[in-house]
Amino acid sequence: MELELVAPHQRDRVAPLLLAYWKERGLVIDEHWVTTYLKKGHATETTTDEFFCTKQGNTIIGVISLVTDISGVAEIRDEVAPDSETLKAMIAALLGLAQTRNNRKVYSLALPENVPVYESLGFVSEGTLRNHFVEGEDVIVMSRFLNTLKSRNKEKWI
Repeated sequence: MELELVAPHQRDRVAPLLLAYWKERGLVIDEHWVTTYLKKGHATETTTDEFFCTKQGNTIIGVISLVTDISGVAEIRDEVAPDSETLKAMIAALLGLAQTRNNRKVYSLALPENVPVYESLGFVSEGTLRNHFVEGEDVIVMSRFLNTLKSRNKEKWI
């Protein structure tokens, strides 16, 4: 079997496959959304993509980002902090933001040395990705559920 890149003229035949698959899983989307997704790619499902920094005086000492998708799952990325206390404060601030936005889950691909910080904030390990970003560097999938009673079937994701 050979894979081929979906050409623009094939999108109308691919869209029903994705639509049926996602509807079967309980996602509330329509054909227009799927067609846009096929045209614009995965950026279509990203609802927020934000970078935050923290300062000491006027000096920026840390950066962190939060990327949220249409399912209400937010990913913490790009955690750069001078120490674990600063990292914990930045992650805690993002948890608060995610809570106010009614995200249902927050996760991060954490470096092993940052796992204790995530655990102290109620995150649990969901697994390890071996040699994920660079050879010899594993990352641990750390996650925390926030609004577990929110149903993805009650909202339309377009």
